[in-house]
Amino acid sequence: MFSQKFRYICLLILFVCFTKELTAATPTWVQLTPAASAVGRAGASMAFDQATGQMILFGGQGNSGLLNDTWNWNGTTWTQLTPATSPPARTGGSMAYDQATGQMILFGGQGSSGVLNDTWNWNGTTWTHLTPVTSPPARNIAAMAFDPATGQLILFGGDNFSSLLGDTWNWNGTTWTHLAPPTSPSPRNGATMAYDPASGQLILFGGNNGSILNETWNWDGTTWTQLTPATSPTLFLPSMDFDSTTGQMILFGGFDGATNVNNTWNWNGTTWTELFPAAAPSARIQPSMAFDPGTGQFIFFGGRVSGPGALNDTWAWEIPCSNSSDWTQLTPAASPSARDAAAMAFDQATGQMILFGGDNGSITLGDTWNWDGTTWTQLSPATSPPANRFPSMAFDPATGQMILFGGLGNAFFNDTWNWDGTTWTQLTPATSPSVRVSASMAFDPGTGQMILFGGNDPSVFFGDTWSWDGTNWTLLTPATSPSARSEAAMAFDPATGQMILFGGLSSSGVLNDTWNWDGTTWTQLTPATSPSVRIAASMAFDQATGQLILFGGADGGFHGDTWSWDGTTWTQLSPTSTPSARSFTMMAFDQGNGQLILFGGQDSSGKLDDTWNWDIETVMPIATATPPNQTICDGSTTSIALSSDVPGATFSWTVVESGVTGAFADSGSSIAQTLNLTSNAAGTATYTVTATSPGGCPGSPTIVVVTVNQTPVATATPPDETICSGSTTSIALSSNVPGATFSWTVVESGVSGASAGSGSSIAQTLNTTSNATGTATYTIIPTSQGCPGSPIIVIESVNQIPIVTATPPNQTICNGSTTSIALSTDVPGATFSWTVVESGVTGASAGSGSSIAQTLSTTTNAAGTATYTITPSANDCTGVSVTVIITVDLCNIPRHFRGKVEKVQFVTQEEIIHKLCWDRSYDPNVVGYKLYQNGVLIETLSTEQTCISLRNRSCDKRYTYTLVSFNISGVASEPVTVTLPRRI
Repeated sequence: MFSQKFRYICLLILFVCFTKELTAATPTWVQLTPAASAVGRAGASMAFDQATGQMILFGGQGNSGLLNDTWNWNGTTWTQLTPATSPPARTGGSMAYDQATGQMILFGGQGSSGVLNDTWNWNGTTWTHLTPVTSPPARNIAAMAFDPATGQLILFGGDNFSSLLGDTWNWNGTTWTHLAPPTSPSPRNGATMAYDPASGQLILFGGNNGSILNETWNWDGTTWTQLTPATSPTLFLPSMDFDSTTGQMILFGGFDGATNVNNTWNWNGTTWTELFPAAAPSARIQPSMAFDPGTGQFIFFGGRVSGPGALNDTWAWEIPCSNSSDWTQLTPAASPSARDAAAMAFDQATGQMILFGGDNGSITLGDTWNWDGTTWTQLSPATSPPANRFPSMAFDPATGQMILFGGLGNAFFNDTWNWDGTTWTQLTPATSPSVRVSASMAFDPGTGQMILFGGNDPSVFFGDTWSWDGTNWTLLTPATSPSARSEAAMAFDPATGQMILFGGLSSSGVLNDTWNWDGTTWTQLTPATSPSVRIAASMAFDQATGQLILFGGADGGFHGDTWSWDGTTWTQLSPTSTPSARSFTMMAFDQGNGQLILFGGQDSSGKLDDTWNWDIETVMPIATATPPNQTICDGSTTSIALSSDVPGATFSWTVVESGVTGAFADSGSSIAQTLNLTSNAAGTATYTVTATSPGGCPGSPTIVVVTVNQTPVATATPPDETICSGSTTSIALSSNVPGATFSWTVVESGVSGASAGSGSSIAQTLNTTSNATGTATYTIIPTSQGCPGSPIIVIESVNQIPIVTATPPNQTICNGSTTSIALSTDVPGATFSWTVVESGVTGASAGSGSSIAQTLSTTTNAAGTATYTITPSANDCTGVSVTVIITVDLCNIPRHFRGKVEKVQFVTQEEIIHKLCWDRSYDPNVVGYKLYQNGVLIETLSTEQTCISLRNRSCDKRYTYTLVSFNISGVASEPVTVTLPRRI
């Protein structure tokens, strides 16, 4: 059966290991802002209840009197509880959690009727008044703390209003016992007491014995020893507790004999060192202070300033910006040899992180090592258990013992050993579990029990539950138990008050079930999510982060995953670096150094000797702006997306405006603000963006500059234009922003030649496509530095050029007659104008109109001309000029009088025919013509006649014909003559 267990780890997988550097940080006080808070008070009692996972605050002196209310801190706010029963109101009561009995004990204080000596226990929902057979005398402002090195709840000193007290008492769960140490501090009140697991000391400090004290004392279980630190404060009514996150014993506040102070001190086991945090609560006395392992917070509440001023502020002592957990590989100067299956646990009695035994692949080991926070040191105990692998080890604060049980060496063991800080001692319990390996063992402070469960021997798996009481093992009989198994992981979770057992190997295979031990029985839990089945995983509670961590294990291959338990389910974590996948590794929380330490184990390469720490990493979130800078236009909205390398980071910003308005400080995941310029010049909004981690850590600021450019306004000169067809546009473009550019689109309507383009002017030759006016509508957009302005519209109207037609195109008129030239064009509504050049005529003049009607007269007896140049115009468009010539004749003189010999005949004598012709006269005064032959009138002719034929018989005579016109008065015109020969 034993060999069967190892069959499940024979198939190995490789998991790559990474390391990274962490940012060191110094702890400081950080004021918290809970949504709800208890009223101001001083002298309240506060302690963490490991059985219920509650940070309990009770009573105190408020500004209006004594209080008896009960409050719980959950990590972010205070909640008032409503117990059915409560202790009487008081201040200065002593309260501490007793890990040996699983009780939250409240004792004494000052009540309304005087000092008290009652004992109360908080069970998570109500208070119970206990009735011990013996009790300390009534007292106020005594010191009380649990000593895990001795398993004692120690009460010391105080006052009863009439005298100071210096007695030492121990609570055993049912009664008080007066101890009689050979040496004791002097009687005093207002001292403070806490256990320092880093040094294994129960420290009592300060107080008042008639003088304000600076003494430091240590309780060793039987007596008090005064220590002699090189440096000490002098304080009355300070507060003190150990911070497992930072590994510091912190002392704060109090009265130094002259004034209240707000100094912070740290005890390192030998002396006091004053710390100088970046921030601190105000000076005060009687604040309440305790470490909360459930949240990993060191909480400070209230107190009193000078006078009646009771405070209710909440502070945490923490490493600033501690907001994410991760694995970090450490580099100790010395290390144990590579191994797995060893035992490791923190010894609260000695402040040592002890590792024992294991298997290096060749031999079983029996060496003892101590981790001091930076390196490993091999110890040389006078006596040691035999070499051993797969043993079980845990510290029992109820008895102050570091117990090692069982394992496998040269045989299977069931021996019990105790480590006292220097050597191992074998104990001889009357009853013991049977021989076994790989049992699960852990201390349950909720019940005060050291529990051992399961394991296996060569033939069987075990499912029995045992309890150790300091001298003997007792077999418990729970009503329900997990199935028999070995290599299960088990640890106590103070955040939930649960003793959790997970997985392991049983006869039916590898498991992944989750169980809780409540002190009497086991209960199987049903988480929504669980790690996969596995054996040999490691599990421990990390007080620094408030997490129950499970790592690794094996099931046919190694696991390298990290899980956290929250009380109801498992959550897989995603560290950025991690140990290699492995099993049989050793993991425990080192209270003295605030480290969850993991050592060795076995991975696919073999046995390991590396040391890792699961801790709170100081992460300074970096804000990333996308885009990193931006240029926008006046009146536009910024669009800056903000992200960070830290998940869940939030962002806030401030802004400086230069020449812009609309920018303002704000927060969010993006910057979307509408910015406007305050002048005609570009402006800027300079944003300083800070990312803040979920833990409240602000990172370095990121600067984002948003440049706001002016939006240009386009001006077209002229804003609209009318041109003639065939002409070129002339539109000049300008803007209020120097250097702006322009582009345009165009829509043509009844024109051609327009096109989209860019430039500082529009010069395009446009032609109409019909007899109507057309348009080119230009849409012009100005742009400056990427900013387009609003478009403007320019309408270019294109008018047709008119073509003039003169009817008739030329004209001949008579002297003194009127021209009749009709003017027309293809463009409706066109007008005409003309100029004229006279040649031998008068009466012509330049003019305009749709016709030329001018009376012209010759200036001589010869014909003259009037040459008109006519220009058409329509819609401001001038057409091509045409020329019309008007000839002015002396129309009463027959024109073109001509004759010819047409025919010769020989009959009885020779004859000829003379044919005479002339142009018709248009002179209305002419009524006829008279024709003379050789001076003799031979014919009178009408004005309609233009030709006549005459017969002549003369043979050799020449004939002279004369033609004159005459008017109604018989006045003849100048004659015209033609002479014809006798024959052709």
